[in-house]
Amino acid sequence: MSYKLCRITQGSEKKMLQYDDILKNILGEFGWYQKRNCILLCLMAVTVSIWQMSPVFLHVEVAHWCRVPGSEDILTECMTFNLSRDSCIETLHDLTIPKEYVYDNKVCSSVLKPSSCLRYDSDFLELELPFIDRRNFTNTSFNAIACDHGWEYDTRKYTSAVMQEFDLVCEKYYLGTLLTSIYMAGFVIGSFIFGPLSDRIGRLKSLLIAVCGLLVFGVISAFSQNLTMLTAFRFLTAICGTGIYHQSFVLATELVGPSKRPLMGALFMLMYATGYIGLGVMAFFVRSWRTLLLTMTLPNLVFLSYYCVLDESPRWLLSVGKRKKAEKIISKKARINGVSKSSSDELFALFTLNTEKEDIEVKSSGLKKAKRGRALDLVKYPNLRKKILIMCFSGFTAGLVYYGFSFNTPNLGGNEFINAGLAGAAEIPGNFLMLVLVKSMLGRRLTYFGVFILAGVASLSTVLISKCGDLMWLNTTVSMLGKCIITIAYNLSWVYAAELFPTPVRSLGVSMTSMSGMFASILAPQIIYGRVLWIHLPQCIFGIMPLIAGFLALLLPETRGKKLPETIEDGEAFGRKQRCRRQKTLPRR
Repeated sequence: MSYKLCRITQGSEKKMLQYDDILKNILGEFGWYQKRNCILLCLMAVTVSIWQMSPVFLHVEVAHWCRVPGSEDILTECMTFNLSRDSCIETLHDLTIPKEYVYDNKVCSSVLKPSSCLRYDSDFLELELPFIDRRNFTNTSFNAIACDHGWEYDTRKYTSAVMQEFDLVCEKYYLGTLLTSIYMAGFVIGSFIFGPLSDRIGRLKSLLIAVCGLLVFGVISAFSQNLTMLTAFRFLTAICGTGIYHQSFVLATELVGPSKRPLMGALFMLMYATGYIGLGVMAFFVRSWRTLLLTMTLPNLVFLSYYCVLDESPRWLLSVGKRKKAEKIISKKARINGVSKSSSDELFALFTLNTEKEDIEVKSSGLKKAKRGRALDLVKYPNLRKKILIMCFSGFTAGLVYYGFSFNTPNLGGNEFINAGLAGAAEIPGNFLMLVLVKSMLGRRLTYFGVFILAGVASLSTVLISKCGDLMWLNTTVSMLGKCIITIAYNLSWVYAAELFPTPVRSLGVSMTSMSGMFASILAPQIIYGRVLWIHLPQCIFGIMPLIAGFLALLLPETRGKKLPETIEDGEAFGRKQRCRRQKTLPRR
């Protein structure tokens, strides 16, 4: 038996060897086997990011106006006067479409433009006038009516868009934001489906099912014939997207040792931001929504090869009693990581022996597993109730502002493709700043407070800074700074929640915090839709809510360097001011 193996098996016979012991002492926490597999798994975060942020370009708004009967004949007659088609279209609009004041992002003020949803109730082909005279014709005597012959769209920037093909304009405009909200709901539902599925059939199989689903539903979405079909299959692709991200992340974190798990989180967040940048590049070259969907979908075919390249999680195999398969994978890992076969065989034999011995002792003694916490425990006791309510609100706010900044990039002014790339790039320093700040003297609470306040100030500042002219760069810079800061808050909410709640309800507390942020992603498109009421309404909401969340964070205790609460009683006492009077004793769990 090797020196390492002897060293870790010394001591009491009752001490049972865990899988982490194998990683730490023999196989290595981050050897060549883990590095290769984790790199392959991190690539999946890129495709999930592209899919999750795809509404920015798939559901983009396109300039539109009423289709007028015989408009092509008028344009043909116009161009006989040696006028360009754009000039003739402008003249046609003067003749057939009433003007109304519309807010223009390019000049940051309301300007008189042809209506997007009205036209004059008249047929100008019946006018017995040459075209040159029609140009001076006034239409004050005609009534304006809704578009009754459909719409025409500006195809200079996007050759095809979802709202263009399915006429999601005017009275149907809300259907575009509803499509985005339903799509984001799929990412929420996917968490409830693929979590239990992976515990039942394994991480790798669940991952490959999600990839197959994304491929099938993504291709069908690209050939959707109506809005209902598109909505349904986009919803299904979102469910599969969650499965890909969660299962690839779980599989990667279960491959490495405890000290390397934060690194896995940082790598996945980095690749997620990279995917957002890639989406802007992809959309710049592909201006048709159907082609863009196929471009997003078909590269995922390469992930099917993971069935032959990756292995199932040994942790999961051991947890369900499949020790033969786990031994085979561990032996493979040992070989690739350069561990001698004799050491790995002896260690795995000891691990199996101790695990079986533990099972026998548990059965013979009649011991039961520790009682799991209940959701009721988080609201039953006042201090725990205060913490879960604050964390749910702050998690909701972080998700709302994060996705609000992401989906609002086309409305920032300037080039939306560059803005999308900048929004993705802004997340990269945010991910690493979070790791630095939480370990600094500021700790968790002050960092949480500070990033929410700064994000709120950044969002409110964009209301005051012009999106046009010489200050357009400043508006975009402040928006990207806000995106960077809210990324810190969004990621920190999960870390903070895991340290605030006691062991029996820790998983519940983290789940409720993260789910609050995911539910906010459904509402974010509707908040942006509020621009039709007031152009600055979204920025005000995205600015005020972080300010509230920031000050509420001051009511939470600091967790940096503190021992995590183990029982419900510990969790209730953690962060509560001690009083002289006798406290009510809480049951230990």
